[in-house]
Amino acid sequence: MLNHVAVLLRGHVRTFRTIYPYIFEFYKKIAKNVDYYFITWHGSQVNTNTSVIFKDENLIAEVYLQPNVDHGADSFKSSSYLAYMLLPYKHAREKDVHYDVVFDTRPDVIPVLLPNRPIFVPEENTLYTTQFDLHQNFRYNFYDVAVQDWFMAMSSKVYDRMAERFICYNDQGVQVAIRSYADENNIRVNTMPYMGYMARPNIIDCMENDKLVADVNYNQKISEWLDMPSDRKIEYCMKLGIPLTDYQTGSRTCSI
Repeated sequence: MLNHVAVLLRGHVRTFRTIYPYIFEFYKKIAKNVDYYFITWHGSQVNTNTSVIFKDENLIAEVYLQPNVDHGADSFKSSSYLAYMLLPYKHAREKDVHYDVVFDTRPDVIPVLLPNRPIFVPEENTLYTTQFDLHQNFRYNFYDVAVQDWFMAMSSKVYDRMAERFICYNDQGVQVAIRSYADENNIRVNTMPYMGYMARPNIIDCMENDKLVADVNYNQKISEWLDMPSDRKIEYCMKLGIPLTDYQTGSRTCSI
């Protein structure tokens, strides 16, 4: 088991109010001490009572930013800008503790241990993703290696370097650009023994007595959300008290 980890939850709150017990449960399985950092956009935190959600957890920082054109326009800039804005809080905390792992993830992602895989400590100068994909590289007009960017792990030093990527111009596609930025900064990219599943609002179909049933097919629920009519997506958001603006994005896979 790891001694101390940092979990940086950045981005729209979305389904966090529904799934946070499963997020906390995961990190308690792999680490003795867990520090949480929570950062989102103003408006997304509606109906989110962090004093209740984090009452038994170690919440180091809670930050709310105003979205703007430059850093809220696409997830390449916005995710790293949010990560960057947590650096002063992390650096202050690291005067007293050492992090074995820093997790850069989103509030609407459920992390899962893969069967028969060990808990790991990241190698220096390495960025860990859940999976590699092939996405179109818009700069060169061919398919290129991309990383899944919603649940990543790394050392503290690598986190600091990756958080600066928002200053770069992205014309390759978000997940290709992240891998490309790592390459350009001589940071290796590897996979880790965990998965991170996005929990769309229709995840409530998999709940009984306010708890997730066993053996949830997360990928199936994600596919269902993708093909769902907008009016049904809005119904799910309203049922969970999620601001519609959380899902008014340019991402085809999550937008309403």
